[in-house]
Amino acid sequence: MAKILAIKSVFTKAGKPNVLVSTAEKDIWVPYGQWQSKGASDNFDGYVGGNIEVDFFAKGDILLNGQECTQDGIILRDFAVSMNPAVVAYAVAAETAQRASKLSDAAAIFRRRRLERQEQTPAVEAGVGAGEGVKEPEHEEA
Repeated sequence: MAKILAIKSVFTKAGKPNVLVSTAEKDIWVPYGQWQSKGASDNFDGYVGGNIEVDFFAKGDILLNGQECTQDGIILRDFAVSMNPAVVAYAVAAETAQRASKLSDAAAIFRRRRLERQEQTPAVEAGVGAGEGVKEPEHEEA
């Protein structure tokens, strides 16, 4: 596991998008599709100070295209990345605040609707609209 010093989006010479993760030991090129398939965020700043664990193909391993790997530590097989703990704590706090704000907004809406219903309730209890226009059945006297 290595600490992430810098991270950025780059393009290869062939024009393919990659994520370049710089650690003290080496620079790690992660294909952007592989980055996305791991569910990693595009907010790269959150990963600086975090950790990355990588697994490269070894010389002699068979690659996905059927060819044999000719060099150690070049082609990425798999990786695991984690955000900077301070950023994660900040993100959790921001998300919690956002949820609380939405809850208070919802509470205000319910409060307003409840007051509107209470304003309408006296009119219904007084009989306005509750039976207007309804005639009593006429009884014939014998």
